[in-house]
Amino acid sequence: MKNGFTLIELVMVILLLGVIAIITVPTVNQAIKNSKIDTYERQVETIENTARTYMSKHSGMLPSQTSNEKVCITVSQLQKAGLLSKDKIINPNYKENGTEDFEKYQNFEGAVKVTWSGTKYLYKYTDSVTC
Repeated sequence: MKNGFTLIELVMVILLLGVIAIITVPTVNQAIKNSKIDTYERQVETIENTARTYMSKHSGMLPSQTSNEKVCITVSQLQKAGLLSKDKIINPNYKENGTEDFEKYQNFEGAVKVTWSGTKYLYKYTDSVTC
């Protein structure tokens, strides 16, 4: 009667766990990366939509439709107006010493640039407070 595992059985189990790890780790890493990108895009979209709401309440601030003007609405303005949380909005893609624009900034502290396209107003988030 046998009272344990043989060395071969233990090696096979470790080998099997290694194969499972090799298969799952890249998949999980890619899922995390995609999740961060999706979250970033949703946060930018929320900030831009909040700027639309702000401008609907302050329509006198809209840029002229006849000139090439632009208006900047900062995230702090939207927070002061009570349209965004007063807490810092964390950038899920932030990387220390990041090279891409979407990963350089730890928090969303930029502004939304509002311009007239000829047919409608365009709202575009930028990480800079000055558009």
